[in-house]
Parts: sequence; structure tokens; C-alpha cells
Amino acid sequence: MTDPVYEKIIHNKDGMQKELDWLDSLDPITGTLGEVFLDARVDAAERFDPEIAGLPHTLMIRLAGEEQSKPVKKGALTPEMAKDIVPVIQDEFRLSGLVDAVDLSLNLTSISAGSVLLTFLPSVEGRDPFEEARIGQLDLHLSTADNAIRRVFNFHDMIEQEASPLQIRTEFAKNEHLKSMLQTSRKLFSSLEEQHLRYHSIWKGPRGKKTLSTITQKGLSYADTLFQVKPTSEKESMSGIIIAVDLRGKIVVSLTSEGRGRTIEGLSSEQIEQAKKYFLDGSTITVTFTRKRDENALGIGTGESKYTFLSMDPKH
Repeated sequence: MTDPVYEKIIHNKDGMQKELDWLDSLDPITGTLGEVFLDARVDAAERFDPEIAGLPHTLMIRLAGEEQSKPVKKGALTPEMAKDIVPVIQDEFRLSGLVDAVDLSLNLTSISAGSVLLTFLPSVEGRDPFEEARIGQLDLHLSTADNAIRRVFNFHDMIEQEASPLQIRTEFAKNEHLKSMLQTSRKLFSSLEEQHLRYHSIWKGPRGKKTLSTITQKGLSYADTLFQVKPTSEKESMSGIIIAVDLRGKIVVSLTSEGRGRTIEGLSSEQIEQAKKYFLDGSTITVTFTRKRDENALGIGTGESKYTFLSMDPKH
């Protein structure tokens, strides 16, 4: 006996095909399943309430594995990733926010399969972006988060494009927060390298604009050379007053009597005697020395600098 449902399908096959022909005119679907779902959620939110257009403003980071990372290909968040990558990602963006005096948090909201797709919802100073959307503060809330996230994306892009150390130093070595962000980025790059992972990030920010950034093996290799620490030596001079003399061949020079001094060593006994006279007189001197420290190509050092005396003269 023939199934009546099957008979109906066969009978209406041509008509059903005509009704579905319009599907061929649609643009092909791109992106992962998680990204497609996110776009659908954004579109539904805009249709439901135009005042929350663009919600959710989401940062998505995909970690794709090589053959050595089979759990990653199944969408599994391994213990190593949970320990060495996720917190570092969150810290990298947090430090970027501090550049603008913004306390930025990334709240992990979901993990999807296929590759490890981490979805973060940015939060500034503990505010609820969904609630703020209702009172018209969404742009104010997200503009600072947008700046911080784009800053990290920009750094990643410069690494991937192998920008010169000078370019990166000019852009990202302006203050201590940025230097800390670079050090945190180094930890992320090292973990990605060790766990054989590629890094793809997507930021759907204010006004619904999508921004992409990728770090491949090329970028990781370049980052490794940038962050390699090497001994450096530079000749420098400073003017100030001597605020302390150590008979073991050291002096402390500061710009003011109450300022934090720079300890310079390597003075001979005769030079120490001369330094004592400048100290007692309160004379302003110009001292020249060699600064030695271990640092990478971005000018970020490890440990304390060592200053070795070369000469000193009274400043006229």
C-alpha cells in the first residue's frame, strides 16, 4: 500500500519547486552557524523595537584548531584554553579600556561548536547594556567599549600585517596601560602558538557595523620576534641635583630635592669626592651615563635598568 503522504508529495512536487525557486535569488549564507544565529537575533531585535537597533553588541572570537587540536574542532573548550586564553582575552580588552579610564568587562555568554566560538557581551562599569538601551543611553555606554575593542583589533591587525616596531611603539607605547596591554597580548600569542590555534574576532558594535580581525601563524611568528627580549645599551644624560652619595661608588640624582632619584653607579673614589662637593653645595649638575636593560623591539623592558656613570659637570 502506498503511503498517502508520499503520494501527496509526489503529486505536488512541481508546484512546490516553483514556490521555492525564489530561494536561488538570495545571497549565499556565509559565516559559522553561531554568526548566522547572531545576525538573525540582531535583525529580529531591530524589527521588534528599532530603539534597540544593533543589539546585541557582541564580541565573537573563534579559535580554530590544527590537526593537533581535535577537541577544538568539536567545539570543546579545553582546560588549557579556559586557563591560559579566555582570561587573557578578557584582560587584554580590559587594559585597553583603562587607556580611556573605562572599566570594561567582557562577560562570556556562550560557546558554540564547529570551532570554539566564544561570545562576549561588553559591560562598562557593571551597567546593563540592554537596560540602558531602553532609556536611550546605549550609544554613550558602548562608545567607550567600542574604542577599547577597536584598539585591540588595531594592534592585532598591525601584528598580522607585520608593521614595523617603530609604528607599533608610536601607537601603543604611549602610557603604562598600553604597555600592560601589549604584555598581555604577548601571553595570548604564546598560548595560541603552544596550543596550535588560530584567532578570528568579530565585533558588532554601535550602529550595527561589523569589524573583523584575524591572527594567523604568520602574525604569531612575527609577534614572537617582536617580543624577544635582548640586552640594550644607550647613552643618556640628565640634569638635576645629587640627593645621595654612596662611598661604594654610587650617587642618586634627582630633578628636585624631593623627587625620586636615579641611582648611577661606577664612580671612582675621586669622582665620589667631587660628587660629595656638589651634594653639599646643592649644585645642579649634568650627568652622563649608560643605561642598560633587557627589552624587546617594542621598547618594553624586563627588570630594572642599570645606570653606569660616564661623566658629570656643573650646569651653568
